[in-house]
Amino acid sequence: MKISTIWPGKTRNRHLKDLEDDYLNRVNRFNRVERVALRESRETDAVRRTAAETIGFLNHLSTGDDPILVDEGGKRMTSREFANFIEKKLTYGSHDPLFMVGGENGFGTEIREKGFESISLSPMTLTHEWARCLLLEQLYRAFTIIRNIRYQR
Repeated sequence: MKISTIWPGKTRNRHLKDLEDDYLNRVNRFNRVERVALRESRETDAVRRTAAETIGFLNHLSTGDDPILVDEGGKRMTSREFANFIEKKLTYGSHDPLFMVGGENGFGTEIREKGFESISLSPMTLTHEWARCLLLEQLYRAFTIIRNIRYQR
């Protein structure tokens, strides 16, 4: 089973992009993890931009996906709980986990109304680029926990 991460636009901050690449390479040693950057909307109005991003997210979904929103209002978990969450998805799930990280304005109503599972990386508000890195780091950490491999804390 593969895990996918999807978000609007490419990471512009080169330091965060390098960190993203590093964790993506690390986690791919354990499980196939795909990163998808949707075409970024050029809309300047926040509402129209979020609507355009929503269309991009929904158009990307397939019947084989298990969408999981990464959202500040989602379920909070410790790293161990997240590792258990991932292990259950990969062991018992029938669909591929698809982690969706919203753009700078979050998710549109149409996505929120779908009732997708939602997780939080922190009770604090994170920039969407930082949330991407943190998600990949937590995926890597989850696999080190699952495989009982020491990981520097």
